Amino acid sequence: MAYNWEQPDWPNFRYDLSGLQDSLLLLAERTGRASGLLQGLTPDAQVEATVMIMVTYRTANAAMLRRSAAFTRPTSTFSPT
Repeated sequence: MAYNWEQPDWPNFRYDLSGLQDSLLLLAERTGRASGLLQGLTPDAQVEATVMIMVTYRTANAAMLRRSAAFTRPTSTFSPT
């Protein structure tokens, strides 16, 4: 997947959110639920939970990037002499 600035129509994007409506509503619901759960924790537990969420997200994102890089890695065997 290319970065936004690598897209041919950057920065004048055109998109259709109609296919994402259900996913966006689910995300909003889950985000609200997570926020409510965090508010019920002590401040120290909120920090710990937030750090755990960030680490989990980072780990999942890194795995996705590795898969993406492996998929898009050039297969050339050229080596400079």
